[in-house]
Amino acid sequence: MKKVVVIGAGFAGLTALKQLIKSKKLEITLINDKDYFLFTPRLTEILNGSISEKIVIKPIKRIFGNKVDFIREKAISVDLKNNIVETKNKKINYDYLIMAHGATTNYFGNKNIEENTIGYKDYNEVLEIKKKIKNNIKNYSKNKKKELLTFAVIGAGLTGIELICSLREFVIKEIKKYPDINPAEARFLLIHDGKAVVPQFPEKVGKIIQNYFKKNNIELLTDTMAENIKNNAIIFGNKNIKAATIIWTAGIKANIIKSNPALVLDKGKTIKTTSKLKIPEYDNVYVAGDAALFMENNNPLAPTAQTAWQEGVNIGKNILRRINGKNEKDFHYFHKGTLIVLGRNHGIFTYKSITFGGKFAWFFRHLFYRFRFWQITRP
Repeated sequence: MKKVVVIGAGFAGLTALKQLIKSKKLEITLINDKDYFLFTPRLTEILNGSISEKIVIKPIKRIFGNKVDFIREKAISVDLKNNIVETKNKKINYDYLIMAHGATTNYFGNKNIEENTIGYKDYNEVLEIKKKIKNNIKNYSKNKKKELLTFAVIGAGLTGIELICSLREFVIKEIKKYPDINPAEARFLLIHDGKAVVPQFPEKVGKIIQNYFKKNNIELLTDTMAENIKNNAIIFGNKNIKAATIIWTAGIKANIIKSNPALVLDKGKTIKTTSKLKIPEYDNVYVAGDAALFMENNNPLAPTAQTAWQEGVNIGKNILRRINGKNEKDFHYFHKGTLIVLGRNHGIFTYKSITFGGKFAWFFRHLFYRFRFWQITRP
C-alpha cells in the first residue's frame, strides 16, 4: 500500500481526495486544522443571510467517513528528504504528498492595518464581521458618531466587490431593528488603488457593477491607496476617512509550512511548480490551490476556487496513473466562465463574448454552486 498525505481540506485537497479514494491501493491521510470543508465562493451569502450554511459547510467525516484517516491538526513542517510531515503531535510518513495548505490575508507587513481591520478568508471572520457591525449599529443609536455607521472594504477585486454588496444588505437589515436610525445615514465605501474595477473582464461587467453601486449608494473610491489605518481612520496621503468597520480584501499570501530543505518561495509565499504541479526537485510532492504558483502562457494562474478544483483533480488522477504504471499528464487550465454575486438576487455571468447580469445570473450561479457543493461533498 502506498501512503498519500494531503495537507489542506479546501477545493484542491478535496478534489484530489475524491480521485484518490477510488483506489484500494492507497492509504490516505488528510491533515487539516478545521474539521469541515468550506465552500468559500459563497461566504458573502452567509453574511447577508441569503443562503443556509448547510449548503456551504460540511464536516470532513461526513464526506469521507473511514475512507480517509483524518488528523485535525496543523501541518508544521515537511521533511522532503525523508518523506515525513510533522504536526504538533504526530509524524506521518508518505510516498506521495499533496500540499494544498491554502492562503491567508496579506497585510504586506503593515501591523497597523492588520490590527485595525478584519480579514475575509474564513467562516470565523464572517462571524466577526457580523458581530462588529451589530455592535457598531447599537452604539450609533446611542451616540450618533458617524464613523460607527461608516463601513469600508479595502480591495476591489471580486471578493471586495461581492463583500461590499452583501455587507450593505446585512447592515440595512440590522438598522431596521432601530427605529431611531435612518438607513440613509449609513455610508458604504469600496476603496481601490487602481483606476477601474475588474479590468480583466469585458467592459460590460464593470458597467453592471458600477450601475449596481450607484443604485445602492455604494461609493467606489478609485486611485486611492490605503497607506495606513489608525484609530478608525483610513489614511491616504494627507487625507483620511473615519470608519469603525474596516475589512481588508486587498491581497492574500500562501500559508507557510516549514520544509527541510527550505523551499524557495515567491513573493506571495507560493511554491513554483512544474507542468505536472510538482515541486521541481521532488517528484513525489505536489502543490495545488492558493499555495501553488503555476505558470501557463508565461502568466501565473489566478488563485481561484475554479483553479484549485482543476489542479486537485489533475493531481489525484496523476497519482492514480503512477500507481497503475501509466504516464502522468501535464496540467492545463480550462476557464469555464466567471460567476459574480452582487447581493441578494443579483449576479453576473461572463464567459468570452457572453456577459449578462440580473436575477437570472444570480439564479444560475445559485444552482451551479448547489451542484458543485453536492459534487465535492457527497459521500
